[in-house]
Amino acid sequence: MIQIKKVGLFCLIISLCLTSLAFAEKTIPLQLSVWEPIQLVNSQNSIAGLRFNLLYTDNLDMSGLTLSAGWAKTSRNMSGIALGPVNWTNGLVYGFNAGILDYGGSRRVGLDVGMVNIAKGNATGAQLGITNWDFGYFHGAQIGVVNYTGENFVGLGLGAVNITKGDFSGFETGIVNYVRGTAVGFQLGIFNYAKNMSGLQIGLFNGADNLQGLQTGISNYNGNEDPMIWMALANWSF
Repeated sequence: MIQIKKVGLFCLIISLCLTSLAFAEKTIPLQLSVWEPIQLVNSQNSIAGLRFNLLYTDNLDMSGLTLSAGWAKTSRNMSGIALGPVNWTNGLVYGFNAGILDYGGSRRVGLDVGMVNIAKGNATGAQLGITNWDFGYFHGAQIGVVNYTGENFVGLGLGAVNITKGDFSGFETGIVNYVRGTAVGFQLGIFNYAKNMSGLQIGLFNGADNLQGLQTGISNYNGNEDPMIWMALANWSF
């Protein structure tokens, strides 16, 4: 009877410990998760250390290492390393993500390697994947099949299609290089276009509404019309 009471007391203590982990708003060094809410630490707590996930996990903040076989979500900010199919952070991301889908909801600083890399806000660092999509300002390197920047881009764009909705400074190469704003630097591809181009365009088809530089290719459009609006082989305006 005494042994049964001891076992019961032990189980009660373990239960209280797990309950405190589940509901206290604090930072815990370890997370083990199958599918939230079936996880050691409640989603309203943060992790600073290791997070292991089988299918789906969610925590407020994460700093450290996340190893996941499914979807690892951070509701606020993440810093560290995340390895898994889906690495999803609603807030700030500082560090390294590798997976099928890497998503940062606010500012992104670091390296993303995945099939699809998405930065909802401004980003500094590198994106390596099939599709690299940044809705804000990007400073660094995008290397993939499709690279998209919603605002200004400073750095390297290497892909089949490179699209910058704002201004671009640096070097980009691909089948299609498109800059809606001002491009300062070098475009190398089959089709190159910038509304305002200051630098060098090399491709089969080059276009700029306002050119301050040199174009070389089969067909070259210079909106300044100086010396000519269309020229084969080369066009320029200085």
